[in-house]
Amino acid sequence: MLKFSGKTIAFFVVTAIVVVSVIVAILGQRKGSEDAAQRPVYPPTQITPTYAAKGEVVAGFPKELILDERASVAASYALHYEEKLNQYSTEFHSDRSMEELYDVYLAYFEGDGWTLVNAITKYPGSRGLYAKKSAADASVTILATDHSARVMVSYVVR
Repeated sequence: MLKFSGKTIAFFVVTAIVVVSVIVAILGQRKGSEDAAQRPVYPPTQITPTYAAKGEVVAGFPKELILDERASVAASYALHYEEKLNQYSTEFHSDRSMEELYDVYLAYFEGDGWTLVNAITKYPGSRGLYAKKSAADASVTILATDHSARVMVSYVVR
């Protein structure tokens, strides 16, 4: 029976770890270069938001999508992705309840010719709506807060 000292065993273990690490590194570099060769290269894109002044709504955002006349605008910005693809978003606070605002937005979309794509009501603290109308999309997220609601509306024009 062969007997190995602790130093010999440690040497074999360290050697095995080094060999396995080298093999994994070599295989990883090969796979990474193959993946990189297959991935398309896109030009860098920089989308810089345009922010409205505090309490104001950014130009391009349809003010009729703020369905609470007492709303307090927290933030508003625009993103210009391409010549004909722009997103306008506004967040506001309302003293109305989440449920009340959801019903108001649902009635607005249905009554103003929007096609309702998705309505989310399954979460107790939030509601969501997504609607389309011609070349525009609108999404509304309503979050319940203490005695009020926080509403985020995004409007995308294609």
